[in-house]
Amino acid sequence: MRPNYVRNDKEYRISKYLLHEFIHSKTMLDAEEGHHDVIQRIHTSFHNYVFVLENLYLNFKRMKT
Repeated sequence: MRPNYVRNDKEYRISKYLLHEFIHSKTMLDAEEGHHDVIQRIHTSFHNYVFVLENLYLNFKRMKT
């Protein structure tokens, strides 16, 4: 895997999983000084504004159509 580049659905699912784990990690919680609401807003933003548009910016998905 290369940063900023995903070749197939498996790599994308792994990247998405790693992002989700990082957002909900202790490191992120410490950075937000224990504010779970901020973490939840970040999580919700990704689901509402990024993941819903993934067909527009994922090159490997656009090449299938």
